Amino acid sequence: MDQPLPQLDQYVQTVMNDTPASAAVFFALETACVGCQLARFCTLADVAATYQISPDLLLGKIQATIRENLSIQPGGFHEKLSI
Repeated sequence: MDQPLPQLDQYVQTVMNDTPASAAVFFALETACVGCQLARFCTLADVAATYQISPDLLLGKIQATIRENLSIQPGGFHEKLSI
């Protein structure tokens, strides 16, 4: 089953658990989300509002990072392996 790209109503922890590469976006945007105890309660929309980041910018960067680091195949997302 295909896994959809994250949306604004998804929890930060879920996004980072499903796609660990997305943590780089939270670091780049200077949020404290990575390692935060509240990540399981905050949605991406909450992060955008709290850090005054455009929701479209946040979502776009996360989705772009996922697309760059994962390949979409009929079975869903599969992380690229670099050997």
